Amino acid sequence: TQGVPGRDDDIREEDLARQARDLAGCRGFRLQVGSANSFTTAPFLEVFDPDGGLAAVRSVLARGGPPELRFAPFLPHLTLATADRDVPVARVRPVLLPHRQLPMLEVGVCQIAQIRFDAVRPGAPLRTHCTVDLR
Repeated sequence: TQGVPGRDDDIREEDLARQARDLAGCRGFRLQVGSANSFTTAPFLEVFDPDGGLAAVRSVLARGGPPELRFAPFLPHLTLATADRDVPVARVRPVLLPHRQLPMLEVGVCQIAQIRFDAVRPGAPLRTHCTVDLR
């Protein structure tokens, strides 16, 4: 937001700029992506942080605020799709079962993008605000 944040998940432009500057000091890292799983509104692939690179990035973002808006413990994941309503996980799991044994894929992370979207509009398009190259 350009002005004073009005909602819990609003972030000021100067905070975004500071986060981008802070992230520029981070090193690239690797993640492992594996089995399919699901939240109530989104199937996802599980993500593992073997060297702590993602944890380090989260720590950098947490320094100096703004505070992270969180409703549940952080679970690294790669979202595959989103639903427009809650779907009982018990109905989704049998569909995902054949994909629970996917081979682990290793991914190198060398950039982080700040993404914007209109949180009021379900399915709003994502737009890149800023891309930060990691060392």
